[in-house]
Amino acid sequence: MIGPILLLLFMLGWLAAVAAPQSAIGRRFRRLFVEAPARLLETSPKTVLLWLLVVAALAVISVVAPEVMALMGVSDLTAYFDLALISLALSAVRLARSGAVAALTIARQGLTALARVRPAASRRGLRTRRVRKVRPPAPSEDSVPAGAWAIA
Repeated sequence: MIGPILLLLFMLGWLAAVAAPQSAIGRRFRRLFVEAPARLLETSPKTVLLWLLVVAALAVISVVAPEVMALMGVSDLTAYFDLALISLALSAVRLARSGAVAALTIARQGLTALARVRPAASRRGLRTRRVRKVRPPAPSEDSVPAGAWAIA
């Protein structure tokens, strides 16, 4: 899981050392990855033998126990899968936010358009008066209802 991150950091340091060798990062990268191994390898033939043994041990492990290499590959794949899922989730959140912002903008524009069309309540001359219906007069008590003669 940490392998890709370390590889990325190494590549960034190498790019900094190549692009700007006199920068602080370029000098430190050169000191760490070029000068220190050169000093270590030139000290004695024992160190060269030690390095050759380490490389041979790694080669033997990859041949004898390929499942270790497969597990390393699977862990890298799961890290890439996790990163893909995280990026999909972040893009979905960004899309939802942009949709919500667009919906709010449209709603605000609609409300401002309605506010322009409707007359303001504080202006006196623009209010419309409600028309009242004329009520028919109440019937008197001694009059006979109109449907009473229809039954007879």
